[in-house]
Amino acid sequence: MKVSLAIMVAAGLAAGAAAAAVTAAANPPVDFDSEEEERSRLWERVLDPSVEDYAGRVARARDLIAKHDRSALEEAERELTEAIRAQPDHPAAPFLLGRVHAAYALRDTSREDRAESVAQQWSACAEQMGRAFELEPGYLPPGEEVSAVDLEYAQCAAAGGAYEAAEERLKRILSRGETDSVKVHILLGEVYMALGRLEESIDAFQRALKLRAPYDPEVNFALAVAYDRDEQVALSREHLEAALKREPRFNSLWAEGKVYSPIADENYYLGLAYLGREEYPWALYHFRRYLDMAGSTPWAVRARAHLGTARDYRVSAHLQVKGTATIDREKAAQVVSKADAALQRCVKATPLLLMEVRITRYVGVSGAELEEKIRRGGEKPGAKVVLHRSHGHSTDEVKQARDCIQEAAEGLKLPAPTGTDGSFATVEFLVIAR
Repeated sequence: MKVSLAIMVAAGLAAGAAAAAVTAAANPPVDFDSEEEERSRLWERVLDPSVEDYAGRVARARDLIAKHDRSALEEAERELTEAIRAQPDHPAAPFLLGRVHAAYALRDTSREDRAESVAQQWSACAEQMGRAFELEPGYLPPGEEVSAVDLEYAQCAAAGGAYEAAEERLKRILSRGETDSVKVHILLGEVYMALGRLEESIDAFQRALKLRAPYDPEVNFALAVAYDRDEQVALSREHLEAALKREPRFNSLWAEGKVYSPIADENYYLGLAYLGREEYPWALYHFRRYLDMAGSTPWAVRARAHLGTARDYRVSAHLQVKGTATIDREKAAQVVSKADAALQRCVKATPLLLMEVRITRYVGVSGAELEEKIRRGGEKPGAKVVLHRSHGHSTDEVKQARDCIQEAAEGLKLPAPTGTDGSFATVEFLVIAR
């Protein structure tokens, strides 16, 4: 294990301090200035009440932030705003206000309709923490580790688009000899990739992988994306397959608290993962969403190339049969294929809409017996259209597409299911504009 000189020195100082503390406990020194210091603090509060008010607001805000509750965060934001107004030259309040913005961003990260707001919150986090460091270079909240604070600020800066500031802060961590943090290397790799420096990005991800050797899905996915953007297709495929082998449903890409820099990259990662699993409708959605969010990006060409691959599918190829009865899948696929053109007309005007059709058929039951079965929690017979994803489309547009798909699905003449009386089979398939 690598131990820095600074740590050894600190340990030595700590040991000396502990010994001194024992001696001091036995023979407590007389503080001749204590009365004068207390009088000084008293007069400071009397002459400038805002000092005490500031400290109180900061303390309350710190407690509120720890609750992770939306209303508590809003109250903390109000307290800190007032604290800054009272004492604009103190760093504690703006630093904590940065944490409030980061907490807002993390709460809304999973909500697609809040993507723009999330980016703004990360940017505000970086701005407020940066203000604290301007007021007091090297500012460190009481009782916190310098590297943890540096990483926290770097995450805000990277997710908020301030890549150079994030790079500088991450390099500061590494310059202290703290090179064993996987998070630092991953974030640095993302920052380099955002800056278009793919070779350095790959190097950073490789260093992260060595720390989690021989494989780690999160890092393998990152390397798959970096190599893909560098058009090193074989290496991208190698790392994508390694990641999917260990995480078939790519849990690390959905993990709570997972932050992408830039945030649009989440859709590129997911698009590539779904492409690796040959789940083309989902890949189509995520690469379209990436292009919609990313704007002008050097990776647009690769994203469009993947869209071309994902478009080359037929709805019947991804048809699934579930339930307690069976249906001839090949015949069902042929029926659905004949309706493909009609289904595509339903979603032609809504490219960021992903629907699923579920058609259920029962064997040997009907009437009151079937109603009783449904009452007890059984699947309802007939066609059902489920909305999976929609972005940028109005409620009326979604309804129109859903009604159109519903009508087409109800007209499908699927083969009859086979099985025991009361068993059922459900045919499922996804619909998205190609």
